[in-house]
Amino acid sequence: MRKEDLDLSACYASLRREITKTRKPRIVPITKRTAKLIQELIRETTEFDSEYVFLNNYGDRLLPNHFRHQLKKYAARAGIEKRIYPHLLRHSGATLFLEEGGSERHLQAILGHADGRMTAHYTHLSDRNVKKNHEEFSPLSAVVGKSDRSRKITR
Repeated sequence: MRKEDLDLSACYASLRREITKTRKPRIVPITKRTAKLIQELIRETTEFDSEYVFLNNYGDRLLPNHFRHQLKKYAARAGIEKRIYPHLLRHSGATLFLEEGGSERHLQAILGHADGRMTAHYTHLSDRNVKKNHEEFSPLSAVVGKSDRSRKITR
């Protein structure tokens, strides 16, 4: 990602068509906290005078394979036995977005999917979240009502 692809005051990143899988450019929002961290990173790497945001220790552009290798190394160090790869972060982020109440339509736009089915394929529902949604939206709860009281047993 190049510095010119970011608008840190408006909190968004522009993904150029050359770097997207679909070859369609898009705008992706970032949080204020992320914008602040990126600003800090850019300040820390000014000595390298690079147009890129993510650099290695020598000031060269950080390549995907290097990031993948580092991610695997840190996952192993943390004791994570599951297969970890950069794209998994995209899947996990998408799932968490939905679990926190984000809309599928907005997620589809953020991910750059033309078809909602791809977004649905991308995300995975946790058992905990399915149960929570069922309790909240069950038709039976709407008819009978939710009861937090314990039942009295007179046997």
